Amino acid sequence: MSSVLNPQYSPENYATLLQTAEVQLINGCNKVIARLLLDSGSQKSFIRNDLKNALNLKPVRQETLLIYTFSNRKPLEKTFEVVNLTLTSRFPPFQSLNIEALVTDEITGAEIYSDSTPKLLRNLIPSGCQMADSFQKGPINILLSANFLVNSITGEPTKINKNLFRLPTLFGETLIGQLADPRKVKHASVSYISCTEVQNDWKRLWEVQTFLLGDESTRGYGTRNSLNDFGKEIKKENGRCEVPLQLKTNGIQEHLGSNFEVTEKRFILGFNKDELLFERYNLVMKKHKKQGVIEKCKEIEHLQNLEIPRYYYSPTSLININELQLHVFSDASPKSFGAVAYLRYKISDNNFNTRFVISKSRVAPIKKITLSRLEFMGAVVAARLVKYLKRIFKDINRIILWR
Repeated sequence: MSSVLNPQYSPENYATLLQTAEVQLINGCNKVIARLLLDSGSQKSFIRNDLKNALNLKPVRQETLLIYTFSNRKPLEKTFEVVNLTLTSRFPPFQSLNIEALVTDEITGAEIYSDSTPKLLRNLIPSGCQMADSFQKGPINILLSANFLVNSITGEPTKINKNLFRLPTLFGETLIGQLADPRKVKHASVSYISCTEVQNDWKRLWEVQTFLLGDESTRGYGTRNSLNDFGKEIKKENGRCEVPLQLKTNGIQEHLGSNFEVTEKRFILGFNKDELLFERYNLVMKKHKKQGVIEKCKEIEHLQNLEIPRYYYSPTSLININELQLHVFSDASPKSFGAVAYLRYKISDNNFNTRFVISKSRVAPIKKITLSRLEFMGAVVAARLVKYLKRIFKDINRIILWR
């Protein structure tokens, strides 16, 4: 069992901290404290028009830009006033940075922080740390572009926790990352099944249900019915309880039908969603059939009679138990090495059967080594396979290693 967190993504429960700072702006007798957003993706710096008027900044020139927005494919041409200003830290030694910025009416309309953000940071920030921002709710007045951002960073980032980092700048310590409210985060317990076979069966089950979601005959058979059916077919044998997997219970098979029906429904549902795809599929299939590339498989009816033996050997098929042999082959290349094992036994005077048992391969080390050494490593893998198989197959009379 493990504990996981499921935070509700709302401003009250979860905050994304951008790299912001509160700086002093002084122009003559005008002095203002403004919030600055450091944006490494911006090519130009911007200042709000109301802040420019409060400082009584005079334009030094005008600049025309092409503005690309998400809603318009074509850029909008717009002319901005350009002003010079100095950003000064609120802490001694009052370091400063001279920039030029374009005047705009709005930088962002979003509220960067909520009222709960300072409380959440109280226990995370080390004592004596001079934070560049108070993290109080308020607007962004200045956007600092990448070319000035580089000059404002004074050190390396420091990790506070898994999702939060501290970065020193001219204006103080800034924070970047995500911040969750532990009082409002929900906890849940989940279990993890490591059995590959079980995982594959469950994966097939949910994939089938997803594909058949739009089908009227199976729409009512969802998670609720599936959970209700679980455990109805419990069998007790020798003091043990056996419960079949969902995919193999009678209840779900009645709704899903045969494998052919399931495949056919999935195939048709895919085309129902895209008529153009269905037309293209028909054209390609007709063209290939006319050219002789594809044809109807006449032998498909005989597939039901196909049998593939899954046993290694049957004791009744052996003429002599002393004829059971284990053959292990090893080989190597510059990229990999490995080994494979087969059983060989005599079934009549001149006939022998072979069965694949196991194989094991390894990727060659990054450090380049000789091919002879790689072949020796393949032989080591083969020897380990022999040691393992000797414990399982007690009747092996002869072991032959090939290289």
